[in-house]
This record gives sequence, C-alpha cells and structure tokens, in this order.
Amino acid sequence: MFDFLREGQQSLPAKIIMGTILSLIILSFVFVGVGDYVQSSGKARYVAKLDDEKITQQEFDEALIRQRDRLREMLGEKFDPAILDSPAARKSVLDMMINQRLLTREIVRGRYAVSEQQLASAIAAIPEFQEKGEFSPQRYEALLRRQNLAPASFESNLKLDLSVQQLERSVTDTALLPQATLVQIVNLSEQQREVSLATLRPQDFLEKVQIAPVEVKAYYEGNRQKFTSPEQVRIEYLVLSVEELIKNVVVTDAEILENYKANASRYRTLEERRARHILLSATPKASAEEKAKARQRAEELYKEAQRDPEKFPGLAKAQSQDPGSAAQGGDLGFVPRGALVPAFEQALFSMKTGEIRGPVETEFGFHIIKLEDIKPATERPLAEVRAEITEQLKQAAARRKFNDSAETFGNMVYEQADNLKGAADALSLQVHTSPWLTRQGGELPLLNNPKLLQAIFSADALKDKRNTEAIEVKPGVLVSARVVDYRPARQRTLEEVSPEILQRLRYAAAQKLTQKQGQEQLDSLKKGGASKVVWSKPQLVSRSAARGLSESAVRQVFQVRAETLPAYTGNEEADGSFTLIRISKVIPPNLNDAAKIQAYKERALNLLARAQFDAYLESLRQQTKIEIIKENLEKAEE
Repeated sequence: MFDFLREGQQSLPAKIIMGTILSLIILSFVFVGVGDYVQSSGKARYVAKLDDEKITQQEFDEALIRQRDRLREMLGEKFDPAILDSPAARKSVLDMMINQRLLTREIVRGRYAVSEQQLASAIAAIPEFQEKGEFSPQRYEALLRRQNLAPASFESNLKLDLSVQQLERSVTDTALLPQATLVQIVNLSEQQREVSLATLRPQDFLEKVQIAPVEVKAYYEGNRQKFTSPEQVRIEYLVLSVEELIKNVVVTDAEILENYKANASRYRTLEERRARHILLSATPKASAEEKAKARQRAEELYKEAQRDPEKFPGLAKAQSQDPGSAAQGGDLGFVPRGALVPAFEQALFSMKTGEIRGPVETEFGFHIIKLEDIKPATERPLAEVRAEITEQLKQAAARRKFNDSAETFGNMVYEQADNLKGAADALSLQVHTSPWLTRQGGELPLLNNPKLLQAIFSADALKDKRNTEAIEVKPGVLVSARVVDYRPARQRTLEEVSPEILQRLRYAAAQKLTQKQGQEQLDSLKKGGASKVVWSKPQLVSRSAARGLSESAVRQVFQVRAETLPAYTGNEEADGSFTLIRISKVIPPNLNDAAKIQAYKERALNLLARAQFDAYLESLRQQTKIEIIKENLEKAEE
C-alpha cells in the first residue's frame, strides 16, 4: 500500500506543495476521477464535448454527487441538499470539469511529469497525514478509507494535481510587475489622509416633515402588492436524528475493552528514528566508473564525518546531492519503518544513537548515515482513550439505530398519512408543534429546509392534510410534517398599514431634506463660506484602514484633489444620512519599508499571475470546440 514512499522522500520545492492540503486534493476527485481522463465510448448520453472528447452524463452526475458530499462535509449543519440543483451551480461544476480536461491535454502535450519521489514528498508534507509533524502511514490509510478513496486512485489524482501546478507555474512565473507600477500601488494603498467628519441624519429632520392622508392613500393604491400577508401554516412534525438517539445509547465496559483490543494498532505508535544523511548520487543507469567514483567520494566523506561527528550537518549541506535535505544539513526528520528504501532502512534501524555508518548503497547512490535520535514505540493505555472509544461506540450505535429506524420512519409516515402518532409511538419519538411558517420558513432553523417547506406547502399537505414524506433536512436528521392550521394569503387593509406607510413616507421625505441640506453645506464649504459645522476629532484613514467610514465615503476621501488644504467632500450614505468630510493633512507612504514593499509586490504578482493563468485557460477554451448539451446538463442525476 505504501510502495510509493519506499522510493524515497526527495523534497519538492515549497511552491509545489504550497496549498496542496487535503481538501484541495480531494477536490480533484470531485471533478475528475481517474477514469474521467479516458475517452468515453459507446453511445452514452453526454453533457459536453471538447472537440471529439465527451464528458458523459454518468461522469457529470458522479462529479455532482462527489461535490455534494464534499460540501456536506465542509458545511455540516449548514449544508443544503439542494445547493447544486440550480442551473448556475451545475454549470459551474461542468466548467471545472472542462477546465480540468483542457489542462490535462496540455500536461500530456507538454510532457509534464511528477516522479515517485516527488509524489512521496508531497504526500508526506500534507498535515492531515501527519502525527506530531511527521508522516503517519496509519493516518494516511485511515483518512483515505473514510473518504472511500483507494490509495492508487488518490496517488494518481495527486500526481495530476502536481502536474497542473507545474503547468500553472510555467505560465504564471512569467508575470512581471514594473517598479513604477509597484510604487503607484503602494501610494494608492498606503497614503493616509487626516479627516474630520460631520454627519447629518434623517432623524433630525423628521419633525419638519408633514404627510397628508391623501399621500398615504395614494402610496397604498400604487403599492398594494407590498401590503399582503403571505399564506402561513402551523405544523406538527416528527424528528428522527442521530443526535437524539445518542442520548439513549449505553456502552458497557466490556464493549469498550473489546473495541480497544480489536483496534490496538490504532492506539500504538511505531518506533521512529531521526537521521541525517549525505548522498552521493549514482542511479542504476550510471556506469561502473561513475559508481566507483561516487563510492570512493562517499568513503572519503564517511571518514571525515567519523573524525568529527559534530561537523556532519555542515558536510551534508556542502556535499550532499539530495536537494530535498542538503539545505537542512541532511536532516530527514523522524521516520518509521516502511518509509524509506530497504537498504537505507535496514542500516538505520540497526544503528545506535550517534553512530555514523556508510557508504550504504541504494538505487539513488551512496549514503553516509548518522542516527540522531530514537522515539521508541508507544501504546496509549485504555484509561487514556476510554472517552474516545465510548464516543465512537455511541456514534456507531446511534447511526445503526438511525439506519435501522429510517425505513420504518419513512414507511409509517407514508402508510399512516393522516397522523404522526403511529410513527411516534413505534419509534418512541415526540410529536412537536411549530409556530406559524411561511414558504420562506420561520423561526426554527430545523424547519427552514427548502425541500421540507416545498412539501409542507404542496397540495397533498395543504388540501389533503397528508403527512409529508420523510425528508433529510441535514445529515443524520429526518423530518416528517403535517399541516394542522392554515392562513391563506390576503390583502392588508389601508387602515392596517397606514401607520407603516406614514412612517415610510416621513423617513423618505426626511432623507431628501438631509441630502439637500448636506449638499448646500458642502457647496458653501468649498466656496470658503463661514462654517457652523461641528467637526469630529481628526483621524487618519487609508484605503486599507477605513476607521469606521463607509466604503463609498473612503472612495470620496481619496478622489479629492488635495493640493490645497483643507479640502472638502461629502458622501450620501446607504442609510440616508449625509457625511461632510474635511481633509486637513495628506501623509505619503514610507517607501523605505522593505518588508511592506515586498509584501505588496508579492500580492500584486499573485494577482497578476492569477489573471495571466485565467487568460491562458480562456485561450485554451477559445482554441477548443466546446459543445454543451443544455438539457442533459440540467437533468438531475439518477
């Protein structure tokens, strides 16, 4: 299973593995399983065609399911099962699949390749596969198993991800940022301006506003649709959930002990050894003369290291031909058995701490090895893991109970459609009653699932008073509901809504007065008129530090030409208020702050690189005849 690690752990450059965390790796499975790169055959219905290469309906449906599963895991209780039902969401998934196909073509055409050593290094660097900062084969295997991923498929897709990164770098590494542009960016972002504020608010003008009854009536007649009460229902509902079932699960000491013994390997860590090495390269294809030279040099370095073991890191840094560890003084970190090539491992695990051995020949060449430290194998006692095992057993038992009960729950609410009591009694559940709900939901988050609301307001539920089907409103939670009371939509009378309309009209009129007064004061200030404005205490603002100003107000501050100070501007705020702004000082950025300038340069280059790659991807699409079958794209997966 871990043969790929036995080929060595030659480190990738940091940029290759940067961002390659597990969630992004698994994302590739959402769009392209290993088989997705094989040309479809037969007459299977397809969703899109790139030149002569098809994306079949089955491939697309499977991608949707995988994406839905991934979102379910990411969002938890906030996940909405209908999240990918919209045409826009389905098109987004298809676009990602198309992009992947185009990039795969370019990878093949450009002969981008990832070696087994690079693959091993990338996997070992993924935090989710590590324990205490070191790669754990047990965690690797367990996590893939939980995701229903075979190692071979995972490794194949990760190779593809890394190849895509190589391709992306070949495009984005050419992004250039002229110094003048960088200085302009820093000036725009870091310039500070000292401002004082004065705010005029509609509330201050309400007393000056008078609204006649005829205006209220006219507004009502012209906007009757705004004053309708939506139809509402109250429901009885039944909930079957893993969370509630867990509360009734009892786990015995015997079950805990049995689980502990059956999963002993899960609570045991293998012995690990920390080594440094110096590598003199000599691949299996090297000539006998080249191998002899490498061996001779390795023997010389071995003797030199033996004479002064403290110099081993310096020797490795200067002499080792392993690009992945030389810069760290040959340090390979802590590794367990099974993580290295056999000859190297056999030598390492037969050494004593501080011992230096060599030359050891492997398929990579000749190694001088120094054993730095040993972490003995450990075993977590039962007392330490009891709570963890108890929770696992409770979860498993509750899920089994949930799975066993789900079919009964669904059948009974369907077969006894005029009440929920039968299912409640059979499964020892409680019938709940809701407050009033509209088609948009209500105050109970559990009942705001779109699919459940659609069922509640269906003809079956409203007219025939039948139970809804059992609906999964979130993972591990089924709900069935029954309408017990109904209020139809109705037009609210003028008498009912007059106070609401009066308030709305008064505030709208006050807003107009606020804007008028604010603009008049601003015009007077700009002309140098005497000011009765009470200004706030001055404060420094920048584009990145608004200090409480709205986005539009900040934009106004930095649009003002500030050659002559004080300068004035104003801003109409979203709440109807008007902000007068006095600019009294302009502070240029510190262009001598090398760290800050470098940070801006990196961010700008990242944006340029992203835009450059997006343009490259768009050019691939333009060069490809892409056909999308809309009716198949919008067909739900079966």
